[in-house]
Amino acid sequence: MDQSSLNQAPMHAANEPMDNASNRFLTPINRDNVAEKIQTVVMTELSAYYPLPQSLVNAHISILNNPKLSPTGKLWPKSLFIPVEAAINLLSQIIQKRLGSFQSIDAQSPEGLDALITVPSMCCCLLPWSKLGTVIHSGSSLKFDAKLLDTPTAELKDLPQWSLFIDLTERDLSWNNRKVSGVFYARYALSHPTPPADPNADQFLIDNLITIVLFDNGGLDLGPFVTLNEGKTVNQAIDETRKRLQENQAEVAGIDSLSPEQVNQLIESTVVHSREIFLPLLHLLSNQDKLADKHGRKQELLANPEAYAVEGGLALPDADVIREYYLK
Repeated sequence: MDQSSLNQAPMHAANEPMDNASNRFLTPINRDNVAEKIQTVVMTELSAYYPLPQSLVNAHISILNNPKLSPTGKLWPKSLFIPVEAAINLLSQIIQKRLGSFQSIDAQSPEGLDALITVPSMCCCLLPWSKLGTVIHSGSSLKFDAKLLDTPTAELKDLPQWSLFIDLTERDLSWNNRKVSGVFYARYALSHPTPPADPNADQFLIDNLITIVLFDNGGLDLGPFVTLNEGKTVNQAIDETRKRLQENQAEVAGIDSLSPEQVNQLIESTVVHSREIFLPLLHLLSNQDKLADKHGRKQELLANPEAYAVEGGLALPDADVIREYYLK
């Protein structure tokens, strides 16, 4: 990532509406060009948060090499790139320095939501992906078994890579009434404020599998999530989303003042599309042995990269190539 260009990038809301915006590219993202364009999308998005990405990489390296820096005093799980509290803490410092004061962030304000939810979510998915560069293609002929939605969410804690991107350009999938070209999946975990008394207890206050949706114009948006520490299946976790939305219908109606019928339609649409977004990941996790290269030869996903020694310390560089896999 070019540091000089990062210095010029303002911080902004990553999921700002893209409906009326022009494409980031001359042609929409499709099956033939998604591997070429995805890196530009990711690096452009991360550049908006300078210097947060490099600070988080430094935090990742520090925690892995000094477990005492982990919030719970334990070795940070290898399936997690960074603790969310590190992202929030670093981002809040950056924002406060730019404001010229160290006032607390209002969690209810647009800036507060951006700082506490949007930006950490984006970084949890996109930053680790930039170190891996993996694109997993999913063709239109591939059939997903809906029974996979009965998978316990706990089985999603250990993804084969920190962040996975599945190409969905050939599938008829939408999110917020926009065509989906692909989805990033990553774990988002926030530690307990103090270590649990029981050393075997779950060390996370929040433990979710989150998604970032890529649209065909290069725009990104927060997608659905499921909780991993509540003993539910993916189906049950998505049903919980329906319940939460129904309990907050006034917020769902929003500034458009939707009618009760329109709100219910929107909620049901969200639930249906949430299931459609998680099915490709569940299929991948059940069929990793069927991954292949473009010639049909069996391929295994690479392990997460490790920091290596450079002059003055350790480094974890961005992926130098995009690695493409094809899901059968």
